[in-house]
Amino acid sequence: MMGTKVMTFALVGGSIGFFLDGVMVGALVGVLMYISIQLEEYLKQRN
Repeated sequence: MMGTKVMTFALVGGSIGFFLDGVMVGALVGVLMYISIQLEEYLKQRN
């Protein structure tokens, strides 16, 4: 399940990056957004 979410973020970021700056940059930004969202949820549960 988590792999599917990461792939979705990477594909959406890549498709947006295709029109703006570059596919790989967009995919990287999408994956980093996913990591930051997961980290935020983890830290909220920890407190």
